Amino acid sequence: METFGERLHRAMAERGPLCVGIDPHPSLLTAWGLGDDIDGLTRFTRTVEEALADRVAVFKPQSAFFERFGSRGVSVLESTIRQLRDGGALVLLDVKLPKVDGLEVLRRIRSDPRTQSLPVVVLTTSSEETDIVNSYKLGANSFVRKPVIFDDFVHATKVLGVYWLLVNQAAPDWHTGG
Repeated sequence: METFGERLHRAMAERGPLCVGIDPHPSLLTAWGLGDDIDGLTRFTRTVEEALADRVAVFKPQSAFFERFGSRGVSVLESTIRQLRDGGALVLLDVKLPKVDGLEVLRRIRSDPRTQSLPVVVLTTSSEETDIVNSYKLGANSFVRKPVIFDDFVHATKVLGVYWLLVNQAAPDWHTGG
């Protein structure tokens, strides 16, 4: 069984060290000629998935832009995560969100057999002990405090990449008996 670090290393070797943000904010949907509604959100994310899911190693969906459409938006986010995983990508989520927080998204990822073994790195500005403990209790593979200064953020993502590629030894896929 290929470890997460091996998959990420392979994906980055094949696709490059790129992290794509999926930020379907209203002005972007409009610029793409899409409605600022659930159909526009769905079409936007499917277009990104089809164009990039098998070409980019890491994605960071901006969850708040999905949850603003309520449960239907969260459903699109969950579907997007599944599609990206099927394309071999790593998905980064934030813990602090206005309505449906990243911990709830993580809970849903872990409760769905199709996504329960998806490697999840919690990347957040939070340093609250409860967020750290709850992230790991819900099955996060890593918890990383996101620096707010850009240069520090770039450095942290490089260190994160080194960790996952060279240091981490992931467990086999125990969810499916592998």
